[in-house]
Amino acid sequence: MNDLSPETLPTGTVLGALQVDGRAGYGTYGVVYRAHKSGQTEAQPVALKLARYPNDPRFEREAGLLARIQHPGVPRLLGRGTWKGGPRGDTHPCEPTGG
Repeated sequence: MNDLSPETLPTGTVLGALQVDGRAGYGTYGVVYRAHKSGQTEAQPVALKLARYPNDPRFEREAGLLARIQHPGVPRLLGRGTWKGGPRGDTHPCEPTGG
């Protein structure tokens, strides 16, 4: 999996307990994928955000903010973790969110 980059994960890629359904969008420092719990195709979909750059501290700040906010218009943070990828096997922060 080390040859995959955060911007180009193919549908079906499994990261931890989540399986990627497709890319939903990307921004300056993150890429967002639609995903579901691996092995549970009928499960509630989640948004999985991956940092485009290894060890990006902006993700830690964002996760801290999402953990404190409870509003119907803001996705709920379901967890946070890391993923190793890219040509050097760098560690990229990731965070799944859901409704």
